[in-house]
Amino acid sequence: MGQNFVVLNLACTPKVLVNAELYKWANSVLQYTIMTRRSWSPTATSTHGNYTDSSTVSGLEIWKNVVKPNSNVAAVFCGHIHGEYAAMVTAAHGNTVENLLFDTQEDAHGGDGWLRLYKFYPGQNKVAAVTYSPYLKQYDTSPTGTFDFNLNMTKTPAQK
Repeated sequence: MGQNFVVLNLACTPKVLVNAELYKWANSVLQYTIMTRRSWSPTATSTHGNYTDSSTVSGLEIWKNVVKPNSNVAAVFCGHIHGEYAAMVTAAHGNTVENLLFDTQEDAHGGDGWLRLYKFYPGQNKVAAVTYSPYLKQYDTSPTGTFDFNLNMTKTPAQK
């Protein structure tokens, strides 16, 4: 049996695109998925930026207005802001959210084609991250290039 996922891609820059209408739409999609599914489906959002940068992108506003208040958001995949990290944060309902940033465009040769690949293991509530460059034909085996993390894919998050 397969695993249902919901993926919600949100505009994050310029800030003019991120407003009350975007929040209303995104929250209605997230609430609809909770109300219409027979079982809980984890949701991943993708956006530019991250939760801590409020300069030219709206990552912090998206966290406050969309990610944090929805119990079914399990991960946020970010880009555009140079760097990489994985951080687990707790949202309003006690659910944990993985905040995953990956962007190498400012590295040598425009980032050398580095790609971040994620393999999901729903039965184990685990995700494996692998970083590969087809340009260099090599894997990044460093701790920030190859790693695993837990992600709730099978159980309804605790409601508070």
